[in-house]
Amino acid sequence: MPAATMTDEDVLNWLQEEYTHPFEGWDFSYLEGRRIPLGALPWDYGVTVTPYLNKATSLLDIDTGGGEALADLLTTSAFSGKAHAVEAHAPNVPIARNRLSELGVDVIDTSERPAPLAAETFDLLIDRHGGSLPPLEIFRILKPGGHYITEQIGDQTNHELREVFGASPAVQPDWPHNAADASRTFEEIGFDVETLEEHRFPIRFADVGALVYYLKAVPWEVPGFSIAENAEALLQLHKRSADRGYAIDATYHAYLLVARKP
Repeated sequence: MPAATMTDEDVLNWLQEEYTHPFEGWDFSYLEGRRIPLGALPWDYGVTVTPYLNKATSLLDIDTGGGEALADLLTTSAFSGKAHAVEAHAPNVPIARNRLSELGVDVIDTSERPAPLAAETFDLLIDRHGGSLPPLEIFRILKPGGHYITEQIGDQTNHELREVFGASPAVQPDWPHNAADASRTFEEIGFDVETLEEHRFPIRFADVGALVYYLKAVPWEVPGFSIAENAEALLQLHKRSADRGYAIDATYHAYLLVARKP
């Protein structure tokens, strides 16, 4: 973090350096101690998924990112079936394939076209922070009696950041935005919702450099964000951080759903 005596130009140059710091896969370790959760989810995604995974014979991980979470699940569970994954963000595809190939996972690139997935193929679909497959497609490719498990980011996440930078809400029009939306959507297409939880807590950005790095990694949260276009707001945040000891607190909103196809 720059010294208090630095000029506005110096601060903006520092922020540009933070913005361009390399980001790969879904690894936020660079922000350790700088993006600080001030709470926790009351569930654990891995603990929720594992009992279903242990019984499954065919698995699809939706929007696997760099394959980090799936690799952990496969190496800590008793799953012995065939695993596939889809990834819609092209830069993540080679990272996921490199990480997951030795675990026997077929990673399908869906950045340019949908995956050719046959109906009633999988008995378990898992989806942490994804959403590239619409609910009707999820129902179609899941076997009868199979389960879909998802942890999703809710629509209240980062609303403070969008307010600061004058951005529109980062929502997908065809995807549930909260627990109530999810329950209604999946029940309407024929699922039995077995588990539904929702929670919110703040996450603190200790400095503005951490914030701009984060916004580079998740560009959909503040579409069109750049250091130059948002310089005034960034400088104000930086100056306020010197007084209060942190840049900004932003809401983290998530929900967990477990649904069964009859």
